[in-house]
Amino acid sequence: MLIGVIDDYLLIKESEYEIKINRKFNRSSIKENYIEYIKKYNQQRVNGEIQSIEVCDNSANNDKDYILKVCELMLIFNYSIIEKGRVEQIRLMYDIAKQASQEKDEIKQDEYIRKRIIGVLSITERNTLSVILDSKNCGLIQIIDLMGTSNKEKFKAIVSQGRRELESHPDHPGILFLTVLDLFEQENFSYNDLTQRVNAAINSAFENYNISNEVILRFMAWLLNKIYSKITMRFGYKKYEELCVEILKVFDLEEFVKQIYIQNNSDQTLPAPFIKVQTIKLANDAVKVLSNKGEI
Repeated sequence: MLIGVIDDYLLIKESEYEIKINRKFNRSSIKENYIEYIKKYNQQRVNGEIQSIEVCDNSANNDKDYILKVCELMLIFNYSIIEKGRVEQIRLMYDIAKQASQEKDEIKQDEYIRKRIIGVLSITERNTLSVILDSKNCGLIQIIDLMGTSNKEKFKAIVSQGRRELESHPDHPGILFLTVLDLFEQENFSYNDLTQRVNAAINSAFENYNISNEVILRFMAWLLNKIYSKITMRFGYKKYEELCVEILKVFDLEEFVKQIYIQNNSDQTLPAPFIKVQTIKLANDAVKVLSNKGEI
């Protein structure tokens, strides 16, 4: 019914339905109905879903095959939004309970849980979060600007209230990166949780939202500079290096190094992990050149 193939249905008895087919449907109307459905849930996923449904159109053997492919596409979208949204809210409740358990005093535990819940349910930063959700590049540039202009308490409120948006936008890169920053507001968090959240945000930015490579590069260079001291203090320098090397698997090294220099105002030393990776790459390139010349 959502894509306009079925007009109505009637449950006759268990597992038996009477279905009324819309005889006027065509591929164009199915595509239009599907895209309208996507718009209701996530405007920024529209371009990606248009590309996906066009793949269905080109690969379908007939109209029946096309309908089945679009239904499968809709199921994938629904689970990526609804299921992930529920999972994120369960994870949020778990995180709050886990952090509260660090307090030995039950009264302090209650106070912590109450404070976190109030923070998540507050709507003081609704306008700011709307800008992040609706902006062309998923608010990545806005987050950088906010960190530079907002006081600590205001930004903590934005990050905290952003967690609630994951129920409706579980794959939104801007909100996912806010959850990364939210980790650093907690006293205890795991390195694995950090890397999982960073990777999920990067993958979604590329796969679901078609954010430009330049914007993601700029944001990641800023983020790695921003979290350097907190990661090295909590996990040690080696873990920061591991994170940098892992992220560099996704990006072009030279472009990333340029952004790091820009973030460091061009006059500071390049962070050691990037020097190491860059040196290894240059060494490998030199070996290839010498090998091709038969000199080694």
